[in-house]
Amino acid sequence: MTTLIARAPHPLDENSGPVEVWLSQPNMAIDCRVVYDDETAISLPVDSLSMRGAQREMTAELIFHGYMPVGRWETETFDDHEGIDRETVRRFAKREAKPAKD
Repeated sequence: MTTLIARAPHPLDENSGPVEVWLSQPNMAIDCRVVYDDETAISLPVDSLSMRGAQREMTAELIFHGYMPVGRWETETFDDHEGIDRETVRRFAKREAKPAKD
């Protein structure tokens, strides 16, 4: 007997527009924010311990949910007078659905 497990809808599955993925590492853990066109944002969990690993992990996650990368990861640096912080950002666009073949 096969048991089907219902999967809760993922926030990325419900969006049809482009997104930006922001990664930051204020301490040992890496934070991930996905920002939508309307500037709302969600946080996604990150298992990787390095920024490079987190970039690969989030790229794979978004590809799985129907997105394609637009450009490369970019690093933004800013000084908030408490130290220099770095974040990386990459844009992703929703992949066009391919028509079913007859």
